[in-house]
Amino acid sequence: MKHGKGTYKGTTGVTIYTGQFVDDRMHGEGTYNYHDGRVYVGQWEIGDTHGEGSMQWPDGSKYVGAFREGKRMGEGVLTWGDGRQYRGQWANNKQHGVGETTDVNGEVRRHTWRDGKPVVDNASSAADDVRDVNSEFSDPSR
Repeated sequence: MKHGKGTYKGTTGVTIYTGQFVDDRMHGEGTYNYHDGRVYVGQWEIGDTHGEGSMQWPDGSKYVGAFREGKRMGEGVLTWGDGRQYRGQWANNKQHGVGETTDVNGEVRRHTWRDGKPVVDNASSAADDVRDVNSEFSDPSR
């Protein structure tokens, strides 16, 4: 049973996780290398990403912020490999709440998000603008 700082290697001998363990589970600070090329560095709780951390994808996209029970939850920043960015609130791995997007030209737009999509309301100046944001700022893990 692992307890304290240690390393977990896969069947091929490649290091998958380096960090702290409690009762054989990742708990505390650690780095996990996923089989699909993603790398998570940050806090763990009972085997889940939980607390502050960062997730990097092979395409250069990176999320830095809060995690809860293995999902992006709370405040965080997702930057795509091409420089686009979403900065704001998250729930269940999706943009949810108030957030700002920055496109590759540096234009910043502020929206309220629900379940990964910008909310259109009567005060919105252009539904086309929201549709553009919706398609342009999808999650790199989808």
